[in-house]
Amino acid sequence: MAGVYTLEVPTGSAEAVAAAKSVLDSVTAVLNITNVAAILAACMGSATLLFLAWWGVRKVTKVTVNAFARGKLSI
Repeated sequence: MAGVYTLEVPTGSAEAVAAAKSVLDSVTAVLNITNVAAILAACMGSATLLFLAWWGVRKVTKVTVNAFARGKLSI
């Protein structure tokens, strides 16, 4: 038959597709909108905490350095 082609799928790739589908199904079963929102909230909270800690360390360092340089403490 001219123009008719058959596609032979090796068994290894069919198993890989089945395994990937299994992993994808299990991930989508675990991740829902509530879990994604909780993860984003935790990340935002952590980022805020790290920023405030960084800012606080810089502030304390600046006040301490200025106190030694000028000989008086000012906030």
